[in-house]
Amino acid sequence: SDIITAQGTEAGGHTGNISSFVLIPQIVDYVKPRPVLAAGGIGTGRHVAAAMALGAQGVWVGTAFLASEETNIEQPYQETILTGRSEQFTASKFGDGMQARGFDDEVKRAWEASGLQPLPMPLMAILNEPLSLGAKQSGRNDLVNKPGGQIAGMVTERRPAKDILMSLVEEAEETIEQLQSNIDAMTT
Repeated sequence: SDIITAQGTEAGGHTGNISSFVLIPQIVDYVKPRPVLAAGGIGTGRHVAAAMALGAQGVWVGTAFLASEETNIEQPYQETILTGRSEQFTASKFGDGMQARGFDDEVKRAWEASGLQPLPMPLMAILNEPLSLGAKQSGRNDLVNKPGGQIAGMVTERRPAKDILMSLVEEAEETIEQLQSNIDAMTT
């Protein structure tokens, strides 16, 4: 493949167990000279600059764009992204049988409290589908799975996707310039 994505556990949706700060440099070193996109926990220009410092050539941003005006997710889901705290986005296998990060809800907590082991994918998803559909139909959006990464705790306003993208670029440039200024000050 032409580009490799290194996704840390902070990411929303299906994810592993290694944090971005640890994973990205390992993947960069392992796949050289292929370019690497950093994913997981990226929602500001500072994160973009950090990913580049870790060796990535670019970033994959997901959760931050769930708060865009152009998103196609339902309003209650978007409100959860905008108001949720980072620690409320937890990883679990009780959604579809594979570890995935999303907003902590009553359904996840009930499965975890049951002591039962999650079924393998796709059986867990099939088992949960009627509950999810019923919850949506009855307006119980609090019981519907809401995938999202821990960066959601830093996403607090609905903005056009263009503004989100431009703020990532502008803040990354400012951060890199500030880092260069700090290095210059240390060496003089």
